[in-house]
Amino acid sequence: MTLSGADLATAFRAAADHLAAVAPSIDAINVYPVPDGDTGSNMAATLRAAVAGIQDESTATVVLQALARAALYGARGNSGVILSQALRGLAEGWTDAAGTVGTLQRALTLAADAAYSAMSVPQEGTMLTVLRAAAQSATGDDCLGALQGALAGAEAAEANTINQLDRLREAGVTDAGGEGICAILRAVVASFSGVPQPAVETSNIPLARLVDHGAEYGFCTEFLIEAQGTALEIAHVRSEIEGDGNPSAIVVGDSALIRVHVHTDDPDRVIRQAGAFGSVTAIKVEDMGAQNRAMRREQRNRTGLAVLALCEGEGFARAFESLGATVLQQHGSQRPSVNQVVDALADLGAEDCIILPNHKDLIPVARQAVELWSGSATVVPSRTLPQGLAALVARDDSTEPAEAATNMEAALASVTTIECTFATESRVADGVAISRGDVVVLVDGKVVAATKLLTEGLIAGLAEAGAGGDSLVTLYSGSSLTESDEDGLRDAIVAAVPDGELEVVRGGQALYPVIASVE
Repeated sequence: MTLSGADLATAFRAAADHLAAVAPSIDAINVYPVPDGDTGSNMAATLRAAVAGIQDESTATVVLQALARAALYGARGNSGVILSQALRGLAEGWTDAAGTVGTLQRALTLAADAAYSAMSVPQEGTMLTVLRAAAQSATGDDCLGALQGALAGAEAAEANTINQLDRLREAGVTDAGGEGICAILRAVVASFSGVPQPAVETSNIPLARLVDHGAEYGFCTEFLIEAQGTALEIAHVRSEIEGDGNPSAIVVGDSALIRVHVHTDDPDRVIRQAGAFGSVTAIKVEDMGAQNRAMRREQRNRTGLAVLALCEGEGFARAFESLGATVLQQHGSQRPSVNQVVDALADLGAEDCIILPNHKDLIPVARQAVELWSGSATVVPSRTLPQGLAALVARDDSTEPAEAATNMEAALASVTTIECTFATESRVADGVAISRGDVVVLVDGKVVAATKLLTEGLIAGLAEAGAGGDSLVTLYSGSSLTESDEDGLRDAIVAAVPDGELEVVRGGQALYPVIASVE
């Protein structure tokens, strides 16, 4: 079979409808480059604008050129701009009217090339990777077979994106933009094969468990620059936009019209800079921090059972958030009050809540907060931060709240916690004589040793915890430790537990320079 203009117009209209239907599920896994929950919506809006530009279906070339031009005008967000460039490459590669397999293969290859060229620093594990895999897999005896091959290659590449980007791996999702490309290809294949798209169910799709990474999101800023007498130079505009170190900058178009997408803390300044090149129109500025907060609220609303974790340290906060908890942080010895916990419960906006105190002194605080709060909450009495993380791993939102809490509490015993700190005075604790300045070693809250060096204390704790060849040891380094300190502790663990598995996390806690868990 060959592909006519009418065929392509029908297929892309079907793709626009299908992408709009699945956009909520794509938004739900949007964590890269910024977890603002709009990748599916932006790609859907871009494709809707593209198909609206089709006025003439006489040839495939005419249809694709119309798609590409309308997409440039209507592109939304990082993913939408990349999609518009893929459509531009598709149009440029479609150089004959026959619509043969060779034409399709060439067009898909140029679509991937154009998408990569749009990025100053292309990132693998994204929709770029999926587009390239689709082009490389577009083989078959006819255009339908080639499209089916492209879809299979895209879906395989999409499934692997979780292994290519740490941000995706931490959130437990594949790339949202790549999933958008797969959705488009599924609809196109269905259109040409005559197989209807299955009904889309999005109500039970969980949002990605987001990792904040302490990001300062800034503003997603987009606009068009139209030439005013003088031809536009993309390289010059790109250099100016990227010059201030603005992330996610994409500058695409031609000598008459350029679309700019950039993340910046000062959108007004970027827009003023662009005004020096031509007429700036179609301005859109969105607060990505607000979008992220809205997505987190939606996450809590969808999961129903919310978890509030009391913790110290930026690294621990990120770990708890990556597992779906909302964090109430303490700073050093300033632990949260009962009122602060009550306020945090109210902010969750969920019908049922679980509190992880993560410190023995905060268990009664959490229980008092439950009594004062008007909603339903249960305290899972985690005494250490690693215990709290273990409980979160065991969380099952499909069960009733009481059963979920019981399962989480049972998981507390699966981890042994080692904490090392420095003694501020001489004393005897749990039968161990401690001198001022010693490293005090606690295992599950009990003092087991006093040593002169952190490494000695950690090794003593590992021995007491029974760490062996089948153990997973996780080291959480405190805010006072340097990279050199961390390396020394890592080497000591490897020497003490040579056959075990080791993970090192920058916990950032102040009270205990070293926290380690043994599982």
